[in-house]
Amino acid sequence: MNAAVLLLAAMALPFEAEATFSNDVVGPCCVFHIDITRNGMVRSKVIDVPVRVTEARLSDDKRSKLLAAIESVRFFELPESIGAIMMHDEERQMTVRVGERKREVVIHGSCSDPLFPEDKRDPLRRRACALWGRLRALLNDPKVTVP
Repeated sequence: MNAAVLLLAAMALPFEAEATFSNDVVGPCCVFHIDITRNGMVRSKVIDVPVRVTEARLSDDKRSKLLAAIESVRFFELPESIGAIMMHDEERQMTVRVGERKREVVIHGSCSDPLFPEDKRDPLRRRACALWGRLRALLNDPKVTVP
């Protein structure tokens, strides 16, 4: 079955995703949560003073591109934990459900470290960070600067 047929089949399935960034060293301005519901609503919450919550509807085009990204990085084949757990380090958590498939992946450490350019990173981290970038792009808050 080719990728286009798989994508069309996936689009007919219920789809949900969550992404959360946390870091116990950086101030609370950088902690956020993004939730995509099965009806296409995107709800983001930025932990700041005051807490900011926004809602928007995901267009069919963005939904299909996000599903294509999930398939292209083979999200459901990624390990549950990527990178070494370090004290006071960044943590990016993604949970994706497409139909009956559900997976949670946690990326420990950065997705944009200049000391480790993308082409030198572990291929699993590169795949996970590619999807993280797509989810992170849904957060439309100029005060949040964490990639």
